[in-house]
Amino acid sequence: MATHLVGAAAGSEAAEHALPVRRWNARRVGLALAGVAVLALAVGVHAFRLAQTPGWDPQEGYNLDLAWNLLHWRLRLFGLSQAFAAHPPLFYLQLALLIHLFGYSIATIRALAGVYAVLTCGVVLAFGRRVVGAGPALWAGLVFAGVPLFLENTRWGYSYAQLMLVGLLCLWATWRYLETRARRWLLVAALLAGLAVLSDYEGLALVLFVALVAWRVRWRDLGLTLSVGLGLPLIGLLVCFAVAPAVFVADFAATFGRAAGGNFALQVVEWLVNYYGFVTLSPWVVLGLVGLALARPARARVFLLVALAVLGAVVLKVREVGLSLHTVVPLLPLLALGAGVALDAAVRLLYAGVRAYGPGAASPQRQHAGQRADSDSRPRPPVAQRTDSDAPRRQNESQRAYIRTPLRTVKSVRVSIGKLMRAREPVAGPEASDMR
Repeated sequence: MATHLVGAAAGSEAAEHALPVRRWNARRVGLALAGVAVLALAVGVHAFRLAQTPGWDPQEGYNLDLAWNLLHWRLRLFGLSQAFAAHPPLFYLQLALLIHLFGYSIATIRALAGVYAVLTCGVVLAFGRRVVGAGPALWAGLVFAGVPLFLENTRWGYSYAQLMLVGLLCLWATWRYLETRARRWLLVAALLAGLAVLSDYEGLALVLFVALVAWRVRWRDLGLTLSVGLGLPLIGLLVCFAVAPAVFVADFAATFGRAAGGNFALQVVEWLVNYYGFVTLSPWVVLGLVGLALARPARARVFLLVALAVLGAVVLKVREVGLSLHTVVPLLPLLALGAGVALDAAVRLLYAGVRAYGPGAASPQRQHAGQRADSDSRPRPPVAQRTDSDAPRRQNESQRAYIRTPLRTVKSVRVSIGKLMRAREPVAGPEASDMR
């Protein structure tokens, strides 16, 4: 008889342990399928009517001609007789290869930008899951792939599309360095920051950000960060100088003079005006900023806000933001993450309210009565087998039953909001280890 009871207890305990595992596996599969669906959406919207929508932008013809001249071993623009070397070469070298393979057309440059956009969407899902959680990451991917503000500005053929992807990968590597303090992640982040500068000069903001994190974590790593992050683009720029020494210095100085020159007070005023235009451009920008301010945990919130501030300080200084905000494209993944956090919080809050106050919600008295009936009808071990170790379990069960009771007062609503924010922290279990 005793053996039978022990075997039954062991089987019951094994079943209780197997149930959370099955639920975790089902949730993992569901999240993976949702992520694949978001990526499929991104591929579809970036491939449909690629050459027709949106209409031509002058910057696209500018980029196509630069790549066409590079394909013929010339650093020139349109019909200029002198060399032209005002931009880093990495994006244009890739575009020149694609023109050689697929021909000179608007679809070629937009296909390259579309590939970068789809890859960025995948990184938004993966990086967002690690930083802010799986739910906000899925919402962020959906926003990035489907919202017109994000979709239109990632379909145009700009070099900023490459900077967007490389910049987000750089932020991910920097986050891993912040988590692990391993120099290998700092080296990866510095290399990606250097590639970002070779994509567009706005990438200097990423070198500054990685250097700031390195100084904050371990100041001795600051030299490694700057030497790698600035050394890689310096090599590329020296190659451009060797090819066109007569005009490279002049074009380089003109580019940086346009971006950083002028009276300092006037620059501050222009930056503030540009920031106001950026914030009021679309409600999605405001939603992204609000969501970043709500991100949990606190370290992720500070990391994302500081990254946005450093990138925004450089990006919004370069050029005025208008209906076409192609210079602000590197900020779009961060705004998508913020919008994902805000949408996830809104949906969870709505769901909690429906469960607590919806037509199917039971009164607290009925729930307490049902819980007492369940506890009374639950089979219990003989008195001889009960020990003092069962007391904490019974206490935990009563506490969980109390937590499940619908909350009726303002104080209870505040507590539920706090639990909601804590629920969005990345899971420190099998899911977290799976992402490493």
